[in-house]
Amino acid sequence: MRARTLRGIALAALLAAAAAGCGRDELAPLPGWGSDYEEAREQAAAEKKPLAVLFSAAWSSAARKFESKTLSDRKVADKLSGFVRVRLDLDASQKTAAALEARDRIGNFGVPWLVLVSPEGERKSVAGQCSADDLAGFLDTLGTWGPLPGWESDPARAEAAAKESGKPLAVLFSSAWDPAAAAFEKGALADERVGKALSGYTLLRVNLAASPELAKREGREAGKDRKIQTAPTLVLPAAQGDRRIIPGKCPPEALLAAVACLSGWKALPGWPADYAAAVAQAKADKKPLAVVLDSADWPSAEFLGAVMESEAVKKALASCVRVRLEFGALPEDIRKALRSPASGPCLIVLDPSSDKVPEEYRMKSGSAEAARKAAETIAERLKKATELKAGKETPAQ
Repeated sequence: MRARTLRGIALAALLAAAAAGCGRDELAPLPGWGSDYEEAREQAAAEKKPLAVLFSAAWSSAARKFESKTLSDRKVADKLSGFVRVRLDLDASQKTAAALEARDRIGNFGVPWLVLVSPEGERKSVAGQCSADDLAGFLDTLGTWGPLPGWESDPARAEAAAKESGKPLAVLFSSAWDPAAAAFEKGALADERVGKALSGYTLLRVNLAASPELAKREGREAGKDRKIQTAPTLVLPAAQGDRRIIPGKCPPEALLAAVACLSGWKALPGWPADYAAAVAQAKADKKPLAVVLDSADWPSAEFLGAVMESEAVKKALASCVRVRLEFGALPEDIRKALRSPASGPCLIVLDPSSDKVPEEYRMKSGSAEAARKAAETIAERLKKATELKAGKETPAQ
């Protein structure tokens, strides 16, 4: 009995020793990739290069395939050559993986997993089980942060310039690695009308990832501790010293509407402000008259943005003579001609040669989707109203 017990103890000790001797499988070196995260991070910061962090494991066949097939592909290798690259054993680097959020949507870590970090702190993750073509295509979307003509990049200089010139500060939070930011800068911001409208501001553009404190401050000043978490986001000054957050994905028309309404009532391209001239033209051309009444406030910016952005509304208004008036400054004779509208913002369509009651269209403030639906409703009713001249049908009430 005693001999059997001693043999059992000896076997257990042998198995334990064997297990300790085996240990965890070690990752073989990967050419071109370091193995020290802190060293790679410091090198990337010193050289102002992006950082590529690959989480791998010796036991993972998927990781081995990703390294031998995808990373060795010439297209991928060329695009990653400008990165400081480091590969880490996931089992030994759980804290680093957590800090870089190298996990899926339900919080699980996995390999292979590639995390890319820009010099400004922007971060993108790629689940490693993707093809070389897919990874190369994704890497193509990652731009390099640089200046934007006409926009200051230093907050202190921009604030000093705003104070000296008296032009209020507009802040654009942008990104080099978000295609939406590049599309906004090359689209809406490059529009000549938008450039002219923004000329009354001191313009500051910063990288969102590199400017967390400024983003926090601007969000706080926009009210209710709103958070600026996505790029592009444009913050514009409004009346009474308020700040308003404009989603950067808006088209030029919606951006023009925001600029025209927020910091004082300003001219809006395509919408003259001479009521008498518009009435005379409508009568001469025998066309309906479309009148926008708005104010220097956010509901007006939302309303105008939805109306101007809608292709259906623009099509319906194509047969109208247009005019835009400030609601709070309406002369009494115009107020009577428009049948004393209770408040703005609204769109009124009338036949200046007729005594018929004008058609009035409104929209409640809400989500972007609600605004689009409201614009569609306005467009449909506008279509019916403008068909009156042809005697086709009576507009819905």
